[in-house]
Amino acid sequence: GTLTYRGLMGRVDALASQLARAGVRRGDFVPLVMAGGPELLVAMLAVLRSAAVFVPLDEQWPGPRLRAMVDACDPAVVLLSPGAAPGGWTVPALAVDPVSGADPEPAHASSARPMPAPPRPDELAYGFYTSGSTGAPKCALNLHSGLANRLLAMGRRFGASPRNVVLQNSRHTFDSSLWQLLWPLTCGSRVVIPRAHDILDLTATVEVIERHRVTMTDFVPTILTALVELLDSRPELVDGLASLRMLLVGGEEIAPESVRALQRLLPHLRVTNTYGPTEASIGSVFHEVAPQDRAPVPIGRPIDNTWAIVLDEHGEPARAGEIGEICIGGACLGTGYLGDPDRTDRVFVGNPFPELPGKRMYRTGDLGHYGTNGLLYFDGRRDQQVKIGGVRVELTEIEHAIASHPSVREAKVLVSDHGGGQHLDQEGLQHQRHQQRHQDDQRHLAHQRTLAP
Repeated sequence: GTLTYRGLMGRVDALASQLARAGVRRGDFVPLVMAGGPELLVAMLAVLRSAAVFVPLDEQWPGPRLRAMVDACDPAVVLLSPGAAPGGWTVPALAVDPVSGADPEPAHASSARPMPAPPRPDELAYGFYTSGSTGAPKCALNLHSGLANRLLAMGRRFGASPRNVVLQNSRHTFDSSLWQLLWPLTCGSRVVIPRAHDILDLTATVEVIERHRVTMTDFVPTILTALVELLDSRPELVDGLASLRMLLVGGEEIAPESVRALQRLLPHLRVTNTYGPTEASIGSVFHEVAPQDRAPVPIGRPIDNTWAIVLDEHGEPARAGEIGEICIGGACLGTGYLGDPDRTDRVFVGNPFPELPGKRMYRTGDLGHYGTNGLLYFDGRRDQQVKIGGVRVELTEIEHAIASHPSVREAKVLVSDHGGGQHLDQEGLQHQRHQQRHQDDQRHLAHQRTLAP
């Protein structure tokens, strides 16, 4: 179906009135337990219209995990996909009307609650859950000012043209979906929202791009490599991507050979490497990949009104070429984690550099260095966090989950590289268990020998 701007805002205002009647107030958190789709966009904008804070969740996640996330939000209401069963929640649940059908009638002033004043730049806009090192996911909170800065910077960089057609190519529980859904609306463009099960079907993705003449989308490097392999095996699909002009890549270290292969097939395609954690409004470091770029490809320079610095082990700015921790700040910086001040204070720390704007900075835990060319490079992680298909995963969270089973004494999660990407490898886990058992047996034999007469 197709939704006009007028139709979209009619639905947004109608849902915002429902939220007001349900008791949603300024600054409240509203979980969106949905499957994605156009209704998700209506829900996001209605929550923002209410000066509240949306938190996207996936209705397919396990029940206990979902309930814990919803309870942490302490919401007045939960928003669900059309047709979802409203039961099972500790608070009222409201299914968002489907976008198909006639536009809703405008709300009459006598029947509608007055809407709050528009949100201020320093108020919260949204939260996204990410993997947590303690076994519990953490909800990173971001401000209207940060989101606006990111979207406006994109308009200046890529052109705010009504001719843009953007494909939402990320799951709605990843913050990269935010720019795909909201940035087109800041410049009169179109956004194409596929069915949820089509997002990882690359053949279907090519067909959607061709059908809607998509000009811009986003891939994690693993998916980009898979797309290049698909086009190599099925060259007849290349023409379906002829409308693409801009491609953002992020979430993992980029493979320059995949980018060059794709640009040979699509000579007019601009590819931009992006970097930035969920804690800082989607991402704030960009680099347009150049033909001369070799591995590792730079992650680039901070966008407008933001900054990134590399600090050595003493907390001092590292020299060019010296690897240290990447710390970021500026307009895109979020506020921390929902209900977790201790974790917030560990990574959102005071900014000791008066020449850099902002009172705080975020310690990303990422290692990097600045080259002599003034570009920032990514050099891995300091901790056990990894990226699997562009998704931030704390290995210790998985270990906590496995170890919680009564039949498991200890758990160790390993990452292996094969097929052009990183995977949590069950065979590696099994090998580790056998290796540990062998080592235990050897220690047991050595102990017996020690005690032998």
